[in-house]
Amino acid sequence: MNISLLLVTYNRIELLKKALYNISINAGDIDEIIIVDNFSSDGTFDFLKEEFKLFESEEKIHVMCC
Repeated sequence: MNISLLLVTYNRIELLKKALYNISINAGDIDEIIIVDNFSSDGTFDFLKEEFKLFESEEKIHVMCC
């Protein structure tokens, strides 16, 4: 079974960094982490660009989970 984790963020770079750190040391079975940044203005995108492979959209997207 594959396990994916979805994180949605907007202008919460420090909280995102803490979450990613905690995930990296506690979650051994996660196959992928999908991070949706909704056009943050606090440097989130630049941080993600340096650390991860990105797929960029020119439009805001809505994420709904059940």
